[in-house]
Amino acid sequence: MSIRSSVPGLLWWLFWFLVAILLIILAALVIHHLGGFNLAFHVGYFHFQLGVTG
Repeated sequence: MSIRSSVPGLLWWLFWFLVAILLIILAALVIHHLGGFNLAFHVGYFHFQLGVTG
């Protein structure tokens, strides 16, 4: 019997949700520590620009 089949689906969902939140926080801390980033791309008349400073 595997551990996955003995734990309810809601608990697995909560576990992976918390892991995703922690990864986002960790990525934000790394970006802040490195001084930020700037992302810009253009496709035809569509221009997307995103920048974050630390």
